[in-house]
Amino acid sequence: MAGTLLPAPFTYFTDDEGAPLVGGTVTTYITGTSTLSPVYHDAALLTAWDNPLTIPADGKVRMYQGTVTLKMVVKDADGNVLDTYDPIQSTAESASSGAGIAAFTFGGAEDFPITVTSLPSGATAAAIHPGSSFVLVDSDNLTGDYLLQGMLQAGAAETVTASLVNVSQGSPDTAIISISSTDTVGELKQSTVITFAAGGTARTYAVKTKTSAAAAPSYAWGFALVKDE
Repeated sequence: MAGTLLPAPFTYFTDDEGAPLVGGTVTTYITGTSTLSPVYHDAALLTAWDNPLTIPADGKVRMYQGTVTLKMVVKDADGNVLDTYDPIQSTAESASSGAGIAAFTFGGAEDFPITVTSLPSGATAAAIHPGSSFVLVDSDNLTGDYLLQGMLQAGAAETVTASLVNVSQGSPDTAIISISSTDTVGELKQSTVITFAAGGTARTYAVKTKTSAAAAPSYAWGFALVKDE
């Protein structure tokens, strides 16, 4: 049986003299793009680092990567770019059979209480789920089928819903696809196959959230478009 190289338990960032890169930053993107994609504190991918993250005094950062192939940009405390690494292949993706590989990560704040009972109206950042991001993509560049995935935790006797919307074509309040849950502990949900707009033009997609009632807050986080191969 062939072995595999043991990954380092943390990444150690240093300056040219080998000292810890105190106050420097690390920013992670989807490979080959300027679209932010997070790394996480934990193996369950529940708590994302700030992006960019600030390097601590000892220079050591423990980072967990999902199945997204990343680009990493390292800067010093003055904002000077020291290194760019692209691509950083996910070991989870390499070991995967292909099903459920994350193509685009929206993220999302896991501690934001969802109390609105309809999808917030509008196409600005204020309308999408807090802590999540926009994804710009032309469906001509998407091969295969894609699903919306995310963690949902409903308030007592409520249903929490997360919806993928197109915010660049005049219908930012209409769900393309949705996932819902009544689980009060939290569960990972996946949608059916997404039908994107016709190819040829890049569109901007985002995730909005709502709950069925406002008696108790609901929560949602960890949104991504995943490829279903």
